[in-house]
Amino acid sequence: MRGLGIEKNTERRNNGFITGERDSFDASRRRGHGLKSSWLIATFAIADCEDKLYEWQMRGYMALWDADEWEVN
Repeated sequence: MRGLGIEKNTERRNNGFITGERDSFDASRRRGHGLKSSWLIATFAIADCEDKLYEWQMRGYMALWDADEWEVN
């Protein structure tokens, strides 16, 4: 993805409070990516990428993977 060293995740983590299985993570940059897609352009709501629930989902992944940044793509 974008020439970065990112691999698909198959690991689910749990810290006793939250559990999650992230999409992809660039360990060298400590940056994760939440990948969102839709089958049809008409059903892809770009405004959803700013959704507060996505924000908390990404914050959870940051805690589980000790990341500095996380973004929705």
